[in-house]
Amino acid sequence: MRPLVALVAVALLAASCGSDGAVPATIEPLDAPATIEPLDAPTTIDLDAPTTIDLDAPQPGDDTVDDDFPEVEEDIAASRLEAGRADLRLEVVAAPAVAAPGDQVVVTVVVTSVDQDFVNAPTVVATLPAGLAAGALPAECAVEGAEVRCRVALSILSESGAVPVSADPFDIELVVEASASGTLVVPLAVESLDNPVANDPDPSNNVVEVSISVA
Repeated sequence: MRPLVALVAVALLAASCGSDGAVPATIEPLDAPATIEPLDAPTTIDLDAPTTIDLDAPQPGDDTVDDDFPEVEEDIAASRLEAGRADLRLEVVAAPAVAAPGDQVVVTVVVTSVDQDFVNAPTVVATLPAGLAAGALPAECAVEGAEVRCRVALSILSESGAVPVSADPFDIELVVEASASGTLVVPLAVESLDNPVANDPDPSNNVVEVSISVA
């Protein structure tokens, strides 16, 4: 019986081989199909929604200084005062020097730059006492409480560079009120852009007082 068993085994082995006797390759099972993740939900843009713009927020190119840097603000202020510093001199004539209630008094001012050949926006400030009011003023003047502020010129300019150089005379018209009596004293001061009286190298010639006697 053993030869018969051997013969059967050979026959089975031959059947499992190809025609050329080679053992067939093993077929590996396919990998599991890749899982495709679902796409994220699309982003919705509402084109009709209004756009809010904060006008107070700093904008690109905005040269304002952040309040978080006070030392920078101080440096900028100091630089502007240094650039604007000029020795200004004020000369004043009031006519008539004696007036009655209801009369007009013309105060003529002349502003001179003693040391600079260019001064920007020279301005005269007159402080009016009780009994004196502003009259017909030019467009360059504005009344702020008891003060009359007049820009006497756009600038003082010496084309040759020579100093001192003066602006043209400028008139400020005042009116004596009916309640006025005695002597009315009018202090006047001159300043310019970035050059208040305290910044002037010689503030003693920036301030002049004129007296008007009421008869």
